[in-house]
Amino acid sequence: LLFHRHRADLAQRNRDVAADLERVARRRAELGATGGIEESLATVTLLGAEAEAARAHARHAAAEVRLATLLGDPPLTRYTPRDGLAGLALDPNPAAPGTDHGRADVLALRAEQRAAEADLAAARAARVPDITVGAAYANEERQDIAQASLGVELPLLDRGQGRAAEAAARRQRLGLAATARERRAAAERAEADTAVAVLSDAARSIDRAQPALLDHTLAMARRSYEAGDLSLPELLAIRREIAAAELDHAALLRAAAAANLARRAATGSWK
Repeated sequence: LLFHRHRADLAQRNRDVAADLERVARRRAELGATGGIEESLATVTLLGAEAEAARAHARHAAAEVRLATLLGDPPLTRYTPRDGLAGLALDPNPAAPGTDHGRADVLALRAEQRAAEADLAAARAARVPDITVGAAYANEERQDIAQASLGVELPLLDRGQGRAAEAAARRQRLGLAATARERRAAAERAEADTAVAVLSDAARSIDRAQPALLDHTLAMARRSYEAGDLSLPELLAIRREIAAAELDHAALLRAAAAANLARRAATGSWK
C-alpha cells in the first residue's frame, strides 16, 4: 500500500510538471517563439502523464481494497499510515539483536514440547499402582467380626508405559523440530540483516541527495527552455530521465522496506 501510494504521488507530481511545461509551451507559441508543433507535443505529453497518474491512483485504490480484505475491514476503508515508504525502508529502530525465540512458530513448538513433558510426567506417575486399605466391623450371632481389605488397581502389567512412551517420543520430536526451526530463524535473520545493510544504506544515500538534485535539474531545464536555450524535445528527455530515476528510487525503497519487514518477521520483533 505504501509503495503504491508513493508511486501515485510521483505520478501526480509528474502530471503537474507536464501541465506546467504545457503552459510554458503554449505561452512560447503565443509569443511566436516556436511553432505549433511544440505546443501539440507538450499537450500529448500532458495527456500521457494524466493517464499514468490515473493508473497509479487506481493501483493505490486496489491496494487499499486488498489490505481491507486482509484486515477484515469494509472494502472501501481508507487508511492513513503513520509514515511513508521511506520511513519503513529507512527504519531508525531496527530489530534488536539477540535470539530469535520471540517468533510465534518457535514459541508454539516449545509450548507443545512442554505439554509433552507434562504428559510424560503424568504417565510416569501412573506407573505406581493405587493401593487402597480398608477396615470393616460386623456383629453376627453375637460375635464381633473385624475385617481388613487391601485393594490394588488393575491392570498390574500396564501402568502407563504406552502413554509414557508416546509422550517421550512426542517430546523428542517437538524438541528436534523446535531446534530446527530456531536454526532456520537464525539463517533468515542473517539473510535479512545482510539485505537490510545493503538496501537501506543505498536507499538512505540516494534519499539524502537525489530529491534536491532532481528538482534542481528540472528547474534549470525548465528555465533554459523558457529562455529558448533548450528545445522541448530536449526538455522532455530530461524530464523522462528524472522520472525514471524517481521510479528506480521508489523500487529501491520498496526493496529496503521488504527487507526490514523480513528481519522483523525473522526475529518475531513485531510491535
